[in-house]
Amino acid sequence: ESLTFRHAWLRIVLQEYIDAVKIVGARVATITDRMMKVLPQWSLAPLLDSLIALRGIDKISAMVLLGELGDISRFDSPKQLMAYLGLTPSEHGSGKRRRQGAVTLTGNSRARRTLVESAWSYRFRARKTMHLKRKGG
Repeated sequence: ESLTFRHAWLRIVLQEYIDAVKIVGARVATITDRMMKVLPQWSLAPLLDSLIALRGIDKISAMVLLGELGDISRFDSPKQLMAYLGLTPSEHGSGKRRRQGAVTLTGNSRARRTLVESAWSYRFRARKTMHLKRKGG
């Protein structure tokens, strides 16, 4: 409302973006609500509390991880789990020389992305900006 544009089409484009964000936000809220309703009947629900105990992982992140990984006991070792997630270093070698590179990024990208986002929220906690503090929010 307080923005002015030189051309009317710019306001139309901005309004389309705003509407798209609102629609996606409503979808996320609906899906989250549905996930919370089915949680008590889920066979993997007992594992959820263990994951939520880790800082950076909330119920949705834990549900996504468990949904993507399934029964974690199927992995014989943590190394197997990390390989499944694509979080193991790549290796380059020739003869006696062996060099490790960046993580392979193969495997389950959705679970890996969830872990990465959880790690970021662990590292950088949400803060109230000065603007929010002034507004009392």
